[in-house]
Amino acid sequence: MVAPSAAVAANSDGNRNTAGDGNEFGVQCGLSSSASTSMFGCDVLQSEIYLPSAATIQKTGSSVAAAFIAGAAVMIRQYLADGIYPSGVRLPSRDNLPASVVSSRGAAPSDNPWARPPAALVKAMIIHSAQSVGGKTNVNNYYPDPACDPLELEEGERCPLLYSTTRDVLGENPNMFEGFGRPKLDSVLWFADSKWSLLLLQNKVLDKPGWMHTYGFRLLESSTLPFKVTMCYTDPPSAPGASEVLVNDLDMIVQRMTTVMVLNTSLGRKVPTDVFERAYGNARGGAAKDGYNTCEVFALPEHSESVVTVIVVAFRLAQKPQAYSLVATGLIRPKYHAWITAAEGKVRQYVLDLVQASNDAGWREFDLFKRGKAQGLTLSDLGVIFPAEPTPSAQGPCCVSEDILLSMLTEADDNGDRRLDFTEFVAVVTELATGAIRSAEPLFTEEEAPAEFLAATTANETDATESHARRRYAAGALVPCCLLVSVLCNLLSAMVCYG
Repeated sequence: MVAPSAAVAANSDGNRNTAGDGNEFGVQCGLSSSASTSMFGCDVLQSEIYLPSAATIQKTGSSVAAAFIAGAAVMIRQYLADGIYPSGVRLPSRDNLPASVVSSRGAAPSDNPWARPPAALVKAMIIHSAQSVGGKTNVNNYYPDPACDPLELEEGERCPLLYSTTRDVLGENPNMFEGFGRPKLDSVLWFADSKWSLLLLQNKVLDKPGWMHTYGFRLLESSTLPFKVTMCYTDPPSAPGASEVLVNDLDMIVQRMTTVMVLNTSLGRKVPTDVFERAYGNARGGAAKDGYNTCEVFALPEHSESVVTVIVVAFRLAQKPQAYSLVATGLIRPKYHAWITAAEGKVRQYVLDLVQASNDAGWREFDLFKRGKAQGLTLSDLGVIFPAEPTPSAQGPCCVSEDILLSMLTEADDNGDRRLDFTEFVAVVTELATGAIRSAEPLFTEEEAPAEFLAATTANETDATESHARRRYAAGALVPCCLLVSVLCNLLSAMVCYG
């Protein structure tokens, strides 16, 4: 299950009187009372998310979990419909920017490509935000009765099974006890003041079996924030009674170059050696592909500044094409990283100071457009503004190397003409003004998958016990989603009937 076994609900009107206004005991969740609150189903939870004084109750089961997941789905859809992604602020708030920004960028919510997200993206964001609830759980370990001799059994008889109970620690997800964990949306809903980056991809299509999409993510060094990526797709319905539930099988593979110490026999000692590490989504050990689930997750707890390649492979396409969505979070290199960090942040501040210096001219003082540069600035033009060495004629802060200037131009050059035009400059300024660290687009390629990816073993070929666990959490993960569909269908029917 995606949702926790204990879900939290609250009165939408803010009334903490759980038994209604007329109850004689005046029981209110979160407040002291002369009567036992348990008789009214009022079990106050205290956590890092919910206020102790809120009208909260604790219940278990997929019926309550479905409401929790439905609320999460609504919040995610609202977040996307408001246009907060990818700018970090709501689209209408751009009306407060200078007129030149609005005219060049536009602020109409109707232009928002994320206004109607596919189900796979909403599901991916919910699962991506999930974290282990922690603690321990009881696990029954079954084994044959040692006193039973199989040779003495009659035909058809089996030795009875005994079991012992142990307390296993929950932690690594997904697992058969909590699925992907408890959703915590503040780990996936990104805003301009977030200290990490978010990248969303929707409706990406694979239409050839055996082909793959690759995405190269440039990561900044991090020892605290993990790089996490989630892939989800909506599989076509399978035939009743089918032995394999998945019709189409997409798999996610994550590769990166890392340095390990390897024994050099010639030198007689270990030396640092660059090697490729590969891991499959949902394979906690990284060794086996997942052939049961339509959502796969991978997390890299810590990493150096490096490139990580995320691969989505069409392992099987019985019905094509197949669309999927991708969610990635972490310290991903921002789109305007060079603009933010050049000259220890002085470039960013200089640009913002110029823009704010006057009502109109400030926008054009920086980029020389009104002095014969209507087609945009070249690399040499940027070098005049931001010189590599101190000069009397320098306009901006020193010292910015040519490599950094090239990075700045490349980051801002959306149309690929190797110039910084006014529209692109406004986009840079808008981003610098909000302070957002929006993720740069990953390097994308589409090609035929190597044979080793298509010959990968599945979990059922490597570990039957783990396969059973995967089947269990795969089925459980669908429960709240199916209930959510039912709830939404009922709401839609009501709207049609009473419209």
